[in-house]
Amino acid sequence: EKGKRQLWILVDEKRTNNTCLLMGSAVIDHTQIENFNTFSPTSSCNYIFTNVAGMDVGGQPIYQNRLFFLPCQEVPEAKKNVVYFSTDDIYTYHPFCDDFGPYNLSTLYHFCEDLRELMQEYDQESIVYYTTGNKRQITNCAFLLASFLVFLAPF
Repeated sequence: EKGKRQLWILVDEKRTNNTCLLMGSAVIDHTQIENFNTFSPTSSCNYIFTNVAGMDVGGQPIYQNRLFFLPCQEVPEAKKNVVYFSTDDIYTYHPFCDDFGPYNLSTLYHFCEDLRELMQEYDQESIVYYTTGNKRQITNCAFLLASFLVFLAPF
């Protein structure tokens, strides 16, 4: 539809094996998940984070053990009942000089709405928001998640 934003979604049709969601144009690749606690996408994994069902989802818990954040070098490996999504190719910050964010209000609004809809659609799955970007991209993605928690998370 003209004037509407496009959101590309790839989901396992059977929904019985691995469920993967992709926002943007990256390609899903089964790779090793990196650790968030060291805040470096180049570090090796030292911790395992689990969702409510006790399943390894490979990310830092953000909200009600259902929403996770995962900075990593490569696209995470698909897992059953876990939805992975990234906005690396959707939202980009265009710097004035050497700054790197934060995003504008329009971007915040669209991200919050996209994540709200995603959490409603996949209400039984764990949601992992990942980025394969550098530290500046990681900071901007963390800002987007924090904005969602402030604006829309039902506490």
